[in-house]
Amino acid sequence: MYGNIIATSGLNDGSVKFWNLSTGEMVTSVQTDNRIFTTSSIVFDQYYREMATSHSGTKSCINIWKYSAASIDFALTHEIEFADRGLNMVKSACDQYVGILIDPDELAFIDLFQKDERCHSENIEARRKQLSLKFSSIRQQIR
Repeated sequence: MYGNIIATSGLNDGSVKFWNLSTGEMVTSVQTDNRIFTTSSIVFDQYYREMATSHSGTKSCINIWKYSAASIDFALTHEIEFADRGLNMVKSACDQYVGILIDPDELAFIDLFQKDERCHSENIEARRKQLSLKFSSIRQQIR
């Protein structure tokens, strides 16, 4: 599920919808089972292939959803509850943390997508090897 896809959430329908920007058609819809809560933000992590949704209302929480590259099925794996209302959630530049705006004057950070450095370095090395095979006929030296 890559390409020109955008994820949106409805105010009171308890779902996250994925739209194809090229055609305008809805690709899939994920029921968050939070009909009485508002989905305030959505972030993705490609390393773990997870989607995090933050919800506020009578119960504030972050839901973690696992997805696969081959299908458009999402499975709820974790729920993190908050005492205060979460207004917005953003992902850090290092892709490991999320910052959550709790009410207008408080910011909380959660180590949500902790990376295993050993696995991360193995993935980088495999990607380098894949790219070197892809461009094996191109050789260039820079002085």
